[in-house]
Amino acid sequence: MDKDKQFQVFQKLCIDILAESDNCEASQKAFKEAKTIPALVQAWRTFLSGVIHEVPLQVKDAFARLYDTYKAEINASDLYYNEDPQQNHRCMVLIGDAPAGKENKVLQINGNHHVYVIGNQKVTIGDSCHVTVSADDTRVTVTDHAVATIEKGFIEAWGRAQVSGHGDITCHDSTVVSIDGGVVHDHGHLQILAYNDALVDSFTKRRVMLYDKATLQLRPREK
Repeated sequence: MDKDKQFQVFQKLCIDILAESDNCEASQKAFKEAKTIPALVQAWRTFLSGVIHEVPLQVKDAFARLYDTYKAEINASDLYYNEDPQQNHRCMVLIGDAPAGKENKVLQINGNHHVYVIGNQKVTIGDSCHVTVSADDTRVTVTDHAVATIEKGFIEAWGRAQVSGHGDITCHDSTVVSIDGGVVHDHGHLQILAYNDALVDSFTKRRVMLYDKATLQLRPREK
């Protein structure tokens, strides 16, 4: 397939996905006026956060189909799919479903990147990455100084990681958790803030702050 045909296929797929989302005029204009694949990828970077919340399945499927073919062009715009960028500067990483045969393999992402998890995959996020977890069956581990927002799924936090949002969270070490719904399984923390109807399952009351209708379920201290 020549470059002009590749571009046309890529652009049509982008516009078709956009048509299924509650997209704004600016995003429509960016994709329709793009003249090159790098310009299309830059539009993805600009509007990715909104689009993946509106049509995550379509975005995930599109990158699974497109990435191998357009990998060089996509990476040139500092956007990566299902892999660690291994770059010193900040990149954007989209995590979809694990490839066939690699469902039990853990994908490791380090650095200072923005990571969006919208697929079913085991992922460990370290260093100073920022990650948004929004997939029902995904399991993400955050370590070091990583900062995570959970909307769906499961997160396990270690080191000095910070986690906020609602879902199923397990924390250790000196982590900071702010939860507004769901449950925290506490095995160690620096601070836990619980809001709304969140449940904190812990061995201590120390540095556990409860607000609204949040509750604390105490259990014997682990030996």
